[in-house]
Amino acid sequence: MLPPRPQSLVLNLLWWNLYPWLASTIYAPKFSFANTYSVQSSTGLIVVGEALPPPTYQGGPDSEMHSLRYLRASHSLLGGTWTGGKVATIDDTPPLRGSFGTPWSDSITGAWVLQAAGNQYYSGG
Repeated sequence: MLPPRPQSLVLNLLWWNLYPWLASTIYAPKFSFANTYSVQSSTGLIVVGEALPPPTYQGGPDSEMHSLRYLRASHSLLGGTWTGGKVATIDDTPPLRGSFGTPWSDSITGAWVLQAAGNQYYSGG
C-alpha cells in the first residue's frame, strides 16, 4: 500500500479542524412550518407553506417571525403575506379575507410591492 500524499494529509487535517465550525452554522428556526401545497415542476419544487404561530402566542404585536404564508420555488422565496395575528391594517379598515375566511395582510416584504409597481409602469398599465 502506498503512503498517503502530503496534500491529502493537509486537506484531511484542514477538514477535521473546520468541520465543527461548518456543522454549527446551520440555523434551526424556533417556529413550526406547514406545507399547504407542493408540486414538482421543471424549475424545482414549488411550495406554498405557512409559518405557524407558536403555541404560546396570545395575539397582538410581537417581534417573533410567524403567521405568514409564502410561495417558494426550490430555494428561492417568491413572495408571501402575513396572516392571523400579524395582519395589520391602516385606519381600522377591515382586512381582506381568504377563501376560508382567514384575514390577509400586505406582502412580507416591500420589495415585491415596488417590483409590482415597476412592472405595472413598464407594461403601460
